[in-house]
Amino acid sequence: MARPKVSGPELALRATQPATVVRPNTVDEDDRLLDIRTLVTLLNCSETLIYRMIRDGEFPPPIRLGTLTRWRLRDYRRWMQRAATKGAS
Repeated sequence: MARPKVSGPELALRATQPATVVRPNTVDEDDRLLDIRTLVTLLNCSETLIYRMIRDGEFPPPIRLGTLTRWRLRDYRRWMQRAATKGAS
């Protein structure tokens, strides 16, 4: 496909306009996914404890993406807020 030839005032106008930046779809921060190693670091506990809390209904269940196991940041934050509220009362 051939580009149309531009000259004169139109060319000068294009030269002064900022380039358009096309960004990929941005993900809402709360929709980010955490892996088990990140949770272990954030909670300062073992993988075993996290899976035990899931089994006992005390921690949000993971999302399975094929062979990957991930948790939504949103679910983790809600759990932390509830845990902080429970601990404060």
